[in-house]
Amino acid sequence: MAAWSGRGGAALQPLRDVHREFVLGAQVLHADETPVDMLDPGAGRTKKAYVWAYARGGFDAQPGVAYDSQRRPGCEIPDGALARLGRHAGA
Repeated sequence: MAAWSGRGGAALQPLRDVHREFVLGAQVLHADETPVDMLDPGAGRTKKAYVWAYARGGFDAQPGVAYDSQRRPGCEIPDGALARLGRHAGA
């Protein structure tokens, strides 16, 4: 079952990439970093991770939301995402 899930995720990766670029390409973009508990299988406990949510503006004709995650707080994820689009935080 794990192999099926992995193959399914890999098959959907191109769709995820296109949707993410669609969301990040919005004229108005909202972003938020949220701490979450992530299972640490080797340690048998949870540790802190961070999810970035990006949402197109509330008045956008085509809504959309995309997510990224990382293991430590910081702006590397959104800065990198916006830099690839030729934008920067606060633009």
